[in-house]
Amino acid sequence: MQRAWIALAALLVTACDDGAEAEVAPAAPAASKPTGDAKAAKKKAGPPLAKDDPRFNKPYVPKPKKPLDFSGVDVGDAPMADAAESMDALGQALVEALNAEDGEALAKLALTETEYKERFFPITINHPNALKFGADLSWSELHGESKGDMKTALERYGGQSLTYVRIDVKEVAERPKATLHRRPTLVVKNGEGNEMTLVMLGSILEHAPTGGFKVLAYRDTR
Repeated sequence: MQRAWIALAALLVTACDDGAEAEVAPAAPAASKPTGDAKAAKKKAGPPLAKDDPRFNKPYVPKPKKPLDFSGVDVGDAPMADAAESMDALGQALVEALNAEDGEALAKLALTETEYKERFFPITINHPNALKFGADLSWSELHGESKGDMKTALERYGGQSLTYVRIDVKEVAERPKATLHRRPTLVVKNGEGNEMTLVMLGSILEHAPTGGFKVLAYRDTR
């Protein structure tokens, strides 16, 4: 763990120590006049593209990303602790915890440290390089942000007598024995009957073998 933090910190430190005298870069050499060969090459290249030339505004097409490889990953068939039996049940539990201003209840609806590190970490990543940081470092960052954003949600939405309506999901990612419901929003009604959209969830994890649902992390994306 300490080595990983040191490696990350090493990427951020400057090349010179504090107080060290900065080296003066040598003056750039004066630009030389183009030779005959350079002039000929420029002439051969032709005039610059006109603004109405279709090649001028050719859209950028990014290279396709290499798909993530989940072969050999098995999250197991055991149920997750305190998992909700459906998406609506999870949403109802979230609203009840908010109304009661119960931080412990909200925390129980999210993945535990053991569940994340020992089972689900490999399927939650978005890039292969994330595996290099390991489950310990990834959990430390994820949980630290989630805990702070959960507190923000309690301060913003807690104790308001909300009524659960639904959970809307923007993206779905299929994983071995699991589904990630990404960018979810919690839709509720306030005491006056008006609908509100609560932005407080990062992703929701659905465990296929047991049908359980838990919050991967709380996230304030407002």
